[in-house]
Amino acid sequence: MSLGLQLVLLHPPYADIIDYNEKLTPDSRDLSLGPDKFIKEFSLVAENAISITKNGGYIVLVIGDMYQKGEHIPLAFRTMETLQTKETKLKAIIVKNFGDEVANKGKNRNLWFFRALKGGFCVLEHEYIFLFRKE
Repeated sequence: MSLGLQLVLLHPPYADIIDYNEKLTPDSRDLSLGPDKFIKEFSLVAENAISITKNGGYIVLVIGDMYQKGEHIPLAFRTMETLQTKETKLKAIIVKNFGDEVANKGKNRNLWFFRALKGGFCVLEHEYIFLFRKE
């Protein structure tokens, strides 16, 4: 059944960046279960979004990457590819740069970056906005 929506906006929790499973009620359908599980479950979300979007309608995905255990994980591009394998065409990639807007940095930006690198994590200051059109 197609509802014929013209626009669907997806802005899911980013894998295990916010661990809803541990802090709230454990639920195997929760998308905050690590990058591989996230991509698997996001595929179902993508199928549902596509099924309710009319032909010629748009699906917007807003998502960022992860940095885990000293490794940059391109979660945004993995989710983008998931939507690309469905009946959509990628129309645009927009980079939303947080820059100085990221909380708790202020005037100590260089110190904050140094501490991040010394601590083995990376400061990710952007999200991607992917625009897809259902064909």
